[in-house]
Amino acid sequence: MNFSDSYAITGDFLTTCNDFYSTVSTQSSNTGLKKKEVDRSAGELAVFNKGHYYLHTTAYKPTGLALGFPLPDPDFKENLWNISMEIKRHLRMFSPQSTKLFAHVPPESYHVTIVNRKHFDNNDLVEPLSSSEKDRAENVIQKLQIGEVAVYFNGFIISNEGRVLVRGYVFDNRLFYLRKKLTEIGNIFKDRIPVGAHIKLGHVLIQLDKHELKTFNQRISYLSEQISALIKFNDCYTQQGQISFR
Repeated sequence: MNFSDSYAITGDFLTTCNDFYSTVSTQSSNTGLKKKEVDRSAGELAVFNKGHYYLHTTAYKPTGLALGFPLPDPDFKENLWNISMEIKRHLRMFSPQSTKLFAHVPPESYHVTIVNRKHFDNNDLVEPLSSSEKDRAENVIQKLQIGEVAVYFNGFIISNEGRVLVRGYVFDNRLFYLRKKLTEIGNIFKDRIPVGAHIKLGHVLIQLDKHELKTFNQRISYLSEQISALIKFNDCYTQQGQISFR
């Protein structure tokens, strides 16, 4: 069975992604960053290693299926890492004496979540995909034969939880249809299913009110313009091994 438009979900997928990013951006602009979330990131989720703060693995490592991890384009990965470093540098204007400004996702771990097995926001115990669950997911994907999944990345936003997200857009129903079919497998993939196709760069570790966040966004707007890439994925990552889309 080959993938075709006959399996399409009703809806404009480009608009779905754009509406999601618009909502996230508007929320943070209106409220600033949530103190509770920023405090949690700084206190529980940030780990210092070799001169930088990184997120704890529970806050970024895929528990289900993901595109990337690592990304198939090394140049794009390096560009995102450089932007992540620049974001940290610009945060220093609000807290000049602090070294705990931004917790990075390691660049080799950048990914787009397809579906989660568990999510760190919902569970104290984050459980990865089991071998049998991976086999069930692979069986579904092999039947779909969707071919490659293309995502266009353009700019980034900051959520009101302080999470910096690279905006990703899809132009057909492949990713959304894949999510739909995977969430139909028993009760495995039901936890915080993403709406868009974004990559997380990291978490802000200092509090910014809405006025400070506006100033910060103005200062780093040129960085967003440096993100523009069409990335094609021919397989997906799980902790139990890769699954081919072909």
